[in-house]
Amino acid sequence: MKISVFCAEVSKPQSVLSFITKAEELNFYGVWLPQIMGLDSMTMLAVAGGPTSTIKLGTSVVPTYPRHPSVMAQQAATVAMLTDGRFRLGIGTSHVPVIEGMLGLSFDRPISHMREYVTIVKELLNDSSSNLEGDHYRVHTVSLVKPPPTPVMMSVLSQQMCRVAGSVADGGITWVAPPEHIAATVIPEMARGAQQAGRERPPVVAEVPCAIDTDRDAVRAAVNKNFSIYPTLPFYNTMMRQASIPGSEEALRTGIWSPQMIDAIIPSGDEDAVARKIQQFFDAGADEVVLAPFPVGDDAGASIDRTLTGLSAIASDRS
Repeated sequence: MKISVFCAEVSKPQSVLSFITKAEELNFYGVWLPQIMGLDSMTMLAVAGGPTSTIKLGTSVVPTYPRHPSVMAQQAATVAMLTDGRFRLGIGTSHVPVIEGMLGLSFDRPISHMREYVTIVKELLNDSSSNLEGDHYRVHTVSLVKPPPTPVMMSVLSQQMCRVAGSVADGGITWVAPPEHIAATVIPEMARGAQQAGRERPPVVAEVPCAIDTDRDAVRAAVNKNFSIYPTLPFYNTMMRQASIPGSEEALRTGIWSPQMIDAIIPSGDEDAVARKIQQFFDAGADEVVLAPFPVGDDAGASIDRTLTGLSAIASDRS
């Protein structure tokens, strides 16, 4: 079983490097970095290639609208070469409040946008050149150096985006999606897209927050401190409504997670409880489960360390 970790705190370069090197020491399969408003994830992973040698390094996810696909591919190729082929590029549309509200760009036709974007990036990484006359991009005789094999994965939540991933991407990445949604929507829709394209379904990477802590009230407080935005974002809100998550009604209105909703999505509790929840994601069809440790209580560092150490033991038991 492939169990990886996610470094959510990306404001200090040395802290990120310490997290990545510790993840390798603890024998996790991979480590993933977000691309939000902190450090540039691909730059950080290029730097992390030096002090590490075995752990997979991935982005989850770099927004597509702010970067031309040729620029994305060029940077990805550079990182892949600097990390000896351990790099995995995860990309996604992001959300209307970010792309239009914060950046002032157009969030135009995200489904067809992603299909063209992934196609161009993959052509550049795999064939070193691309020629595409699309609705969103017109790329002619663009060429790059050829990197080691570099998977191009994309975020998936809706049925349509799952089908796009199944047909053109090298993997689909979910975030805060319950096992039931992965089993009922992500796996079959990606398989449908793959079948239409005449290929095998690519891997599914399930990413979720995680805390090894038995204080349920403290866990809930930490979840609502760190993750209250997600139920209010349109894509996640729609996914959670479709999944009919118990106790989700208030969260979908206000962002406040109920205990039932936390139980449905987030591995938390003691090691045994966390291990059982992780297994549910694998049973749903995920090929890799990525855990994002979040701090619970007053000592953030001790909380993260406790979760990482416990997850390492769980991963070791399932290797």
